[in-house]
Formats: sequence, C-alpha cells, structure tokens
Amino acid sequence: MKIYDILMNTPLGQKKGELKAKIENGKLSGFLSLFGNTEPIEGTVDEKGNCSLKGKFITLMKSVDFTADGTIDFDTLRLAVKGDCGYYEIMGQLRKAGGQINNE
Repeated sequence: MKIYDILMNTPLGQKKGELKAKIENGKLSGFLSLFGNTEPIEGTVDEKGNCSLKGKFITLMKSVDFTADGTIDFDTLRLAVKGDCGYYEIMGQLRKAGGQINNE
C-alpha cells in the first residue's frame, strides 16, 4: 500500500492528511485520513494513472460524500473532489521511508 501526504484546499485554508492506496488490476482501494478522521475509499485507475474514486470525509459539522477524478502515479497525486459542499482540490506526494514530505 502506498501512502501519500496530502493537502486539501478548502475555504478555511489548506488541510493536511494522508491517502493510503492499494492499486491492483485497475482497482483502487484504501483510506483517506482528513479532518482527524479516517474513512475508506474505492475507485478505478487506468494504465496512465487517471483515476476516479469515491468516499466520504467527516468535518466538525457533517459527513460529506464525495467523488473525485484526477491522476495518481508513483510519486504524486492530484484530485478534483466534488461533494455536496462544492469543489476542492487535493494534491499529494508519496511518503518517503522515514517520514513525511513537506507539501507546503
């Protein structure tokens, strides 16, 4: 399983988190940790790294179901997230052995 350190751009600023992804036979499964909560995600990835996934994240106010489209490869990910609260962007980098990557 690959671990990506992520930043999500929100109206209240950037929020840090992580995305754990297992990609096998065109299927993506894993977990999104954001806003202090971890929730499962699932989706698909093609041979070029284009992906679509769905899941939810939980904020202090509510639970938000989302879909996301973007790209994921060995080193980076970029997702356009659509939820009932609007559109957000998630960017991330593969966590290197021994610590986190500074995404700022």
